[in-house]
Amino acid sequence: EDDPDILELITYTLQNEGFQVFPAKSAREGLAVCNDEAIDLAVLDVMLPDMSGTELCKRLRREERTQEIPVLFVTAKTEENDKLEGFRVGADDYLTKPFSEITLAAKIKSMQRIATMQQDLQQTTHRLRLLSSTDTLTGINNRLQFYKVLTAEIEHANQFNSGFALLYLDLDNFK
Repeated sequence: EDDPDILELITYTLQNEGFQVFPAKSAREGLAVCNDEAIDLAVLDVMLPDMSGTELCKRLRREERTQEIPVLFVTAKTEENDKLEGFRVGADDYLTKPFSEITLAAKIKSMQRIATMQQDLQQTTHRLRLLSSTDTLTGINNRLQFYKVLTAEIEHANQFNSGFALLYLDLDNFK
């Protein structure tokens, strides 16, 4: 945010919500902060002196380290096309200037809940993938995963005209 009064309001509100705040007056400063710090939320002005907030959002979405950071755009632009462009490049929500501390705090809490749910969903998805590909008792690949790996190895050997070895052990009474 390049407006000092709005930057102060955003900083104050975020600090009251328990966030550590890294204020930036330009997109380049903001990008540097996002790359240097573990950021939970980015509040971006759409119109910044050195590059647009939409361009900054695009850059955040391209980098693996920053692509999951929730982005809240604050702007004086009220045209639907401007909002559509922001959502297209990866914004999660919009707040139109002028806004109150209460409205900003409500948006932040809402975005926190959504971010927490997304993290929970990602963790659950990871656990389900692990459960679907490994034996729960031993933790080693299950039969389905074995066939996937075997198929990939056969394709690799065929592609590069090379061989591979498969060791088969038959253990009595072990499935």
